[in-house]
Amino acid sequence: MKVLFTCGGTAGHINPAVALAGMFRQRQNAEVLFVGADGGMETTLVPREGYPVKTVTITSFYRSLSGAAIKHNLTTLKDLSRSKGQARAILDEFRPDLVVGTGGYASYPVVKCAAGMGIPTAVHESNMVPGLTTKMLEGSADRIMVGFEECRQHNRRPGKIVVTGTPVRGDFFDLTRAQALRAYCLGSARAVGRADELGTLEPGRLADLVVWDRDLLSCPDDDLQLARPLATYVGGRRVYDSEGSDR
Repeated sequence: MKVLFTCGGTAGHINPAVALAGMFRQRQNAEVLFVGADGGMETTLVPREGYPVKTVTITSFYRSLSGAAIKHNLTTLKDLSRSKGQARAILDEFRPDLVVGTGGYASYPVVKCAAGMGIPTAVHESNMVPGLTTKMLEGSADRIMVGFEECRQHNRRPGKIVVTGTPVRGDFFDLTRAQALRAYCLGSARAVGRADELGTLEPGRLADLVVWDRDLLSCPDDDLQLARPLATYVGGRRVYDSEGSDR
């Protein structure tokens, strides 16, 4: 089975596609290809997850009537015409059994072209109210996947709606509680160092760190619910303490 995912612009569009790709690869042994926009963050994030990515030339629409916005949108329309041919070439080469768009302007030409070629298509919308790309694809996509039942009222074709929730990467469920706490640098003051020592770290030496009043790695579940933070550090600087003050 071959599945093509098209997304981009923000991690909110990319991560659901990565989650779905992992499911298809694990359950169906599917061959996966991503298509994003030239220069988009997807060209960096997707390869990190082990998937190939190709791009089309597409840019955003500015919702303004300023001269700069009009000029930008004219360029976008020109790019849109070009991106249709690029999408067709990618589809002809990869020959997917399914095309899934999860948002971002790159999704439009790819899903639109795939639908015109008779390839089964689906769009996933993570937001309650559909974005511009989803609205533009409502008439073309076979299915529109949403996070909540209430999303149905915001779509012009509610019969196409399938409530799936928002896909989450499988590795979130593979970690134990202790592993997750370690991964996010959560633990007792003893486990992560004394507060006076942490306060002397140089900016940039540490990202976000929370010092708790007990060891979260070993305490029972009932005690875990009672845990309270003593201090929070960002970039080596204490920005919150147990007295409730922000610094």
